[in-house]
Amino acid sequence: MSRSIIKLTAIIALIAGLLFIALYGLDFTETVRFPGILDPDGVVQGLDLKGGSVIVFEAQENNPTDEQMETVTNMMRTRLDGLGYTEATVTRQGLNKVRIEIPSLSDPAEAAEALGATAQLQFIAPIGGAAPVVEETAETTEGTEADETAAAEEAEAPVDLAAQMGGSVILTGSDVKDAKAQYGPLSEMSSNVHYVELSFTEEGRKKFADATGQVITLGEGNNFIAIAMDNNLISMPRVAERIDSDTCTISGDFTAESARELAAQIRSGQLPFSLSRIELRSISATLGDTALQTSLLAGLIGIILVMLFMIAFYRLPGFLASIALAAYMSIIGIILATMHINLTLPGIAGIILSIGMAVDANVIIFERIKEELRIGKTVRSAVDAGFNRALSAVIDSNITTIIAAVILIIMGTGTIKGFGTTLLIGVVISMISAIFVTKFLLKQMIGMNVKNPWFYGINKKKEDTANA
Repeated sequence: MSRSIIKLTAIIALIAGLLFIALYGLDFTETVRFPGILDPDGVVQGLDLKGGSVIVFEAQENNPTDEQMETVTNMMRTRLDGLGYTEATVTRQGLNKVRIEIPSLSDPAEAAEALGATAQLQFIAPIGGAAPVVEETAETTEGTEADETAAAEEAEAPVDLAAQMGGSVILTGSDVKDAKAQYGPLSEMSSNVHYVELSFTEEGRKKFADATGQVITLGEGNNFIAIAMDNNLISMPRVAERIDSDTCTISGDFTAESARELAAQIRSGQLPFSLSRIELRSISATLGDTALQTSLLAGLIGIILVMLFMIAFYRLPGFLASIALAAYMSIIGIILATMHINLTLPGIAGIILSIGMAVDANVIIFERIKEELRIGKTVRSAVDAGFNRALSAVIDSNITTIIAAVILIIMGTGTIKGFGTTLLIGVVISMISAIFVTKFLLKQMIGMNVKNPWFYGINKKKEDTANA
């Protein structure tokens, strides 16, 4: 058995395995698994497929800054998590709007009312009694810093967190000027670390100084100050000494991302401006199911027709391109399922368009190969020359589409961004598939001595007669 046959068999088996994983997923252990497209936990369906509600808020501010809009979107995400809408998405829409999509919610009025209310940021100090269990503890080294423990586990929001903890509210969002993620040394002797720096108002400074002075007398287990957003615990730093300063740092096992996230959550308690609700509507799940079935059927029919077209016109290269197309679809499916990309109808359209781009690239390559065969080159030489001649055209067309997709992702919102995301992923993978996978498969067929020009779309007798 030749090496070409072994390689061809191996690549086809690999593609078949990828296709299986894309459809059904793969379980490594009970906790580590890759979901498939057919898995309920796989591809996340958007509102137009699953049904749900859309809520849009507009800032009552003429020119809100990017930082202010980020604060509002983070506040909305915190509130949605607290309300149990874990699949909801929050995106900025235009310059001064926030768009919220909540799947499977038929009556959005109550959620809209809760989201539109001012967020409640609280700093809670224990008055007495047992403190909640904290997984890690650490001591502070500076009077203006408190070490952060491991992130508190998410739990159902209690009616009154301060009462449940046996404590009292010492600060609210109005007492905090700002919260910023920082990176640097906390003291002259320490190394650079990620931390969160809080700055207080004058009144907030006095309250915090009094509270930390009382907390350090409570002893081990109660020397903490809990930070809560809408009765959801987001941080619980320990306090080692009285802190009388305009600023306070929360340090610990932070990454750049987790420090930014905590700072954004704290800032979210200070709504920078009022919001007005300008849109509130529900999308029928029945309409979504019908649209999904229709789109998938249309996509399947389109793919089959494309494969038949390539096989009919280009024969062996068309058949191999169909195998490469199966690899492309498998990788797309795996990415959608494992990354939990929110799939919408425009997103499906982006995938179908990228399939068209893949076919277009293959057609350009195969036509160049046929041109080389017509002038009398051997199959091996024609394949090499055909790919080289087509390469610039294929790359140029795909790069142009990639640039357009990136612009849609950056500038668009909601479904437009979803279209750009799937188009970008699809075009990148389809370009790799057309340039590398198809060429590899053709090389293996040549290595198996399949060199008759007829197999590559050339009708030798007819073309000889036409040239005579």
